[in-house]
This record gives sequence, structure tokens and C-alpha cells, in this order.
Amino acid sequence: MSWSDPDSAHHRNGAAFPMKVLIAVAFIVVGLGLAYFKYWSLTFTQRRKKKRGR
Repeated sequence: MSWSDPDSAHHRNGAAFPMKVLIAVAFIVVGLGLAYFKYWSLTFTQRRKKKRGR
């Protein structure tokens, strides 16, 4: 890693940074998706039970 070769350093940084960002975004999306799915399934089953009860 030297100042005389900024292209390689920039490329290396560009290759490592988006990877971390992609992984972080993927984790967040998966977490939100699972939470939303659990919440939706719970509300859906509750609505169904309420409708059946009445």
C-alpha cells in the first residue's frame, strides 16, 4: 500500500467497503422481513380467530 499507487488502494477499498455494506444491508433486510412476516402472521391468525369466534 503506497501513495504512488492510489488506484490499487482505491480498488481494494471499493471492493471491501461495498461487501460489508451489502452484508449489513442483507442482515437488516432479512431481520426486518422476518419480523414483518411474524407480525403479519400473528395479526392474520388473530383476525381469523376473532372472525371465527364471532
